[in-house]
Amino acid sequence: MSNKGWIKLHRKLKDNPLYKDCNAKQRDILINLLLMVNYTSNKWIFKGEEFEVKPGQLVTSLESIANSCAKDVTVQNVRTALLKFEKHGFLTNKSTNKNRLITIVNWELYQSEEEKQQTNQQATNKQLTTIKESKNVRNKKLFVETSIEYRLSKYYLELIRKNNPNFKEPNLQTWSKHIDYMIRLDNREIENIKKVMEWCQMNSFWFSKVLSTDKLRKQYDQLAMQMTPKEQQARENKPAKIIDFKIGGE
Repeated sequence: MSNKGWIKLHRKLKDNPLYKDCNAKQRDILINLLLMVNYTSNKWIFKGEEFEVKPGQLVTSLESIANSCAKDVTVQNVRTALLKFEKHGFLTNKSTNKNRLITIVNWELYQSEEEKQQTNQQATNKQLTTIKESKNVRNKKLFVETSIEYRLSKYYLELIRKNNPNFKEPNLQTWSKHIDYMIRLDNREIENIKKVMEWCQMNSFWFSKVLSTDKLRKQYDQLAMQMTPKEQQARENKPAKIIDFKIGGE
């Protein structure tokens, strides 16, 4: 028996002549049969042969049905209910000495529609995910080598390599992204970023601590505050000109 997931139970069931004709125990049996039948195909031995139990079908016994219901539901209650359900065309009931095959009439007509809706919803969700991923790709900014963000990143790399020629090649796109954040989100002036870079790599403490534009951004305020007039003057008298860098350069 497939007992995973959930089933569709329409409110109009309460207006069905069968449901109105049922007492409380019979309604209990009816609902439990809906919950017990297979939602997907399954294999079962019936009348000595392997039988494919389809969605909406169940191989069971009167005792099993009774045990699935409230404690006051007896086997005789189940037998009486099944006869009534057959009379109303709600199910078919084929029995042997030990088991019986119950088939809910029109099960797929009502339940497969819900499955179709779920499939459509999954397709819609997949489509929305694809659209979102496409937007993320479009929004993933790539910095060309002539952009100010990329050139500043390259410049900082050259400053670092003046102190450590073996410094590993970083991802300059990632570095450019943090430069972009500094300019666009932190409102840093381009010329000031360049000055902080130069001072940082000339400072005996910071030059080995700040080895990426991400860390430069995080430490920017502290670095800028430590740039004393004397140190700035030393930098200006001995500039660390690694490349021909022009802020507005062509």
